[in-house]
Amino acid sequence: MKKDNFLKRAFIALTFAVAVTVLIPAAGSVEAQAATKKTANKNWKKAPSIKLNKTYKVTSKTKGGDTYVKFKATKTANYVFTIYDMKAYKPSAGYDGRHIGRFYIRKPNSRGFLVHQLVKTQGGKTKTLHMATPKMYKQSPDPKNQKGSFLQKRTATLRIKAGETIYIHMANFTGPNKKCTYMLKVKRK
Repeated sequence: MKKDNFLKRAFIALTFAVAVTVLIPAAGSVEAQAATKKTANKNWKKAPSIKLNKTYKVTSKTKGGDTYVKFKATKTANYVFTIYDMKAYKPSAGYDGRHIGRFYIRKPNSRGFLVHQLVKTQGGKTKTLHMATPKMYKQSPDPKNQKGSFLQKRTATLRIKAGETIYIHMANFTGPNKKCTYMLKVKRK
């Protein structure tokens, strides 16, 4: 009888230990969410959609930029657009990594034209989000000027109404190739 009780308790303890190991992840072991890949389109009317709270690695395949991705708001709220890690794709001979780009948050007006939006940034309100590759950023004359300088990471906050579509416009990339990439995430504030 004592032997049966010991076996029952040992079996219950073992079952509990296995359940805890399977159901509760180890402390500090959080998996990083992989970025979803998107290819921006040079025609804003055919821009691919991005979703809230997802990280995207966006590829621009036109020389000089001028490509778009779009985001549609589900609720009226302030939304934060974070753009970072801009770089040339497979640099060519003579590439030294010093490149800049400009981003705009735009939406269509009543006449069907895209209009730059005034967004709140780290350093104040602006319509142009200046970006730099890491090597260009190191040469920036005033990296503390959060509004006008070419930074490696930009955030832009904009109030968007439910159902409105916003376009993220990558423009004026100075890289020698037809491809560049950047990371993008949209979240609700």
